Order: sequence, then C-alpha cells, then structure tokens
Amino acid sequence: MASKSELYYSTNVHIAVEVGDSDYLHDLLSGRLKDSKTKILGELNVQNKKLQTALILAVATNKIAAVQPLLSAGCDPDLQDKDGNTALHLAIKNK
Repeated sequence: MASKSELYYSTNVHIAVEVGDSDYLHDLLSGRLKDSKTKILGELNVQNKKLQTALILAVATNKIAAVQPLLSAGCDPDLQDKDGNTALHLAIKNK
C-alpha cells in the first residue's frame, strides 16, 4: 500500500489501481461516476511522486487486471518512472 505522501500525488485512477479495486477503476474509466470520464481521461498519464503513471503502478504492483483497461482508455505505455522504466520494462523485470 502506498504511503500517505505517495497518495498525495496520486489520482483516483492511481488509488483504484493501488488498492486493486477493478470495479472502481472500471467505473472511473467508463464515466459511470458523475462527471468523472472527462476528468479521469485527462488524468490517465499523470505521474505520482515516483513518476509512476497508473499503468506503471499497475505493472509494478502486479495488478495485471488493470493493465488492459488502462491501455484501452489511453494510458501512454512509453512514459517512464523516476528510474527510467516504462511499464514494459517493469513487466519484463518482474516476470
């Protein structure tokens, strides 16, 4: 689980991935929550304190069920975390 300071820099998408709540993530990405879709789609590539996008966080924390929905929603797979890793780099390292 992320520390309070890490959550401070996180979006709702980061938090849904971190806690492994796939239903909440789906609701965020699909716009089921009132006024969420426009806001959430604008936050997909926001990076937290460790420069992790929600996609990188999903791979780093082995929340594999979140990866495809995040990619389908438009997460950029080429962004890097503070160590220079993309989601693909981490997937290969964690295999």
